[in-house]
Amino acid sequence: METKTELSDPSRVRIGQRIMYKNKVGTVRWRGMVMASHCNVTAAKRAYGGVVHSDDTETPAAPTDVNDDDEQDDVEVLGIEWDGWTTGTHNGTVEGIEYFKPYRVTLFTEAMAAVQKTYDKEDEEIRNYRMRDTMYAILRNHGNFTCSFLKEDQVECGVTMAEAIYDKYLVDTSDETAEFEAHKSVNGKLHIGHAFVGRSKAVSFFSQTSNLLLLGLQDSRIDRVGDLAQFTFPKVREVYLMNNLISEWPVVVSAMEHFPSAHTLDVSGNVFTVTDNIPFEAPKLRTVSLNKTVLRFSDAVEMLKDLPNLSVLSLCGNAYADLGCLSKLEHLISLDVSDNSIWNWYSMFRCLISAPTLRKFIISNNSLCNICVDPETGNRISLYQGALSVAQLNQKTLEAFHELEELHLDGNYIYDWGTLSELTVIFPNLKALRFKLCLMNVEASDATLGLHRQVLIAIFPRLEILNGSYISKGERLNAERYYLRLATVEKQIFAKVNHPKGLAEPHSRRLEQIHGRRETGEEKGSSAYHLDARMIQVTMIPDGNYDNDRIEPISRRLPPSTSVRDLKSLCSKLFNLELSDIVLAYNNGKMPICERMDDDDVEIQTYGISDGYNIRIQSRRTVL
Repeated sequence: METKTELSDPSRVRIGQRIMYKNKVGTVRWRGMVMASHCNVTAAKRAYGGVVHSDDTETPAAPTDVNDDDEQDDVEVLGIEWDGWTTGTHNGTVEGIEYFKPYRVTLFTEAMAAVQKTYDKEDEEIRNYRMRDTMYAILRNHGNFTCSFLKEDQVECGVTMAEAIYDKYLVDTSDETAEFEAHKSVNGKLHIGHAFVGRSKAVSFFSQTSNLLLLGLQDSRIDRVGDLAQFTFPKVREVYLMNNLISEWPVVVSAMEHFPSAHTLDVSGNVFTVTDNIPFEAPKLRTVSLNKTVLRFSDAVEMLKDLPNLSVLSLCGNAYADLGCLSKLEHLISLDVSDNSIWNWYSMFRCLISAPTLRKFIISNNSLCNICVDPETGNRISLYQGALSVAQLNQKTLEAFHELEELHLDGNYIYDWGTLSELTVIFPNLKALRFKLCLMNVEASDATLGLHRQVLIAIFPRLEILNGSYISKGERLNAERYYLRLATVEKQIFAKVNHPKGLAEPHSRRLEQIHGRRETGEEKGSSAYHLDARMIQVTMIPDGNYDNDRIEPISRRLPPSTSVRDLKSLCSKLFNLELSDIVLAYNNGKMPICERMDDDDVEIQTYGISDGYNIRIQSRRTVL
């Protein structure tokens, strides 16, 4: 394959600069001479999943490439890599000639490839499920064509931050054609003409940057600082610069010097190509978001190491397949690495142990499953062994992980209860958890989801919030009592979660010390007293949608193991109702609405029903 070299002539557009073309944003990756015919690659030649479409209307509109009258001559162009996955007509290589390599798409492709290589060794079901990943599908179906050639005079460059501030906060709509300098007074203050009584004071107040508490300059095409000395921002607490054209980190550092009170900075969506390590002095800055910046993990840490009070960091959507060390961020409390491609639990454990102050870790929408691989040996080990190995390499014990209080795992590929059971040993003090078992595109019933929730509550003893919902004392009581019956009700789940390696005693033994030993029907010598002690009292109430709305409620004591089908049969006999017409719902008197009992085969205790619950008997004709 022939490779073209780039030109180094100075220009207003540099390599790595962010530009716009017809509202599409991209990064200049290359400058050089190309064959004119290669500039006229059209979107019609884009391949989707190996199929070439000839109809332009079926493909996303791509920027118009260079038009040249003489197709035999070479022309000087810019090689652009677009942010949009469906924008562009080639991948830096045209007809076997490599002009440049697209950085961003290569980064994501390599991350996807690392994950795919890992899951190729797994069972077919999880591998096929993994291939449905949105990013994987985009990269595969669009052929990585995210690049175009454009002439320099076709691209639009950005504006200064000073211009963006003036346009958003200081321009008077009654005189939009006024020149920027015309509004300056001798002392540098900005004054604007007004058209009605009272407007003068209002506009004067809101046009003074010294009154701003929040600076919102997202999507403002900013690529450099400009003259910010003409403004003052003593009160600004939050600075939002998302989705601009900033490509140099020193621009951000220089800009933040003008916001001495800022505690929040968001520069997500700016692709940084220059990450010079310069001192970043922002003593009050606590929260930084660098999402979708394709910064390397180590570069992000190095850029922020001088912030003494940094406690919240967000690095989402940066194509990470691995995590690095956080030891330079000495006060970090929360880290968000959602929407990446992290697959190895070992990498996560290394990252966590390097940040002893970390209390909240968000790793949603990644590629974690049940795979933990020691990078030194390449051997697959259990999660418990991985965490223990990482701790020992750092001269620590497993208790180094016990400080974590909040963990978000939703959107991963964890389909094995055994994986969750190991996490109860590694993170026993979790107070908040986001997790949903991956069911391989199988639709879970409400009863199944309810069962999963009860198991999670029971095996994480200090859990207070699960999937954003607070766990009441009553819910924990019901969940822990139900867990003690899992040995006979859900033997497969119980066997996987009850006594993982490293746990001092089984979960069931811990819970028996709280609730007493739960007798099962299989055990011999069960007395009537024991049976009665396990009964719960519920009140069955026919709703008014039946013809006879004067039927009085009836209370009964029932075994918690009563199935929903049996309860329907009982209601049919007690109230002389058609069995096929009955729909049951439950409420404990405090719930804002009644919850349906949709699964006839499960036990009523699966829904958390205990003493004092009301069972509403509804007609299928009116509720459906």
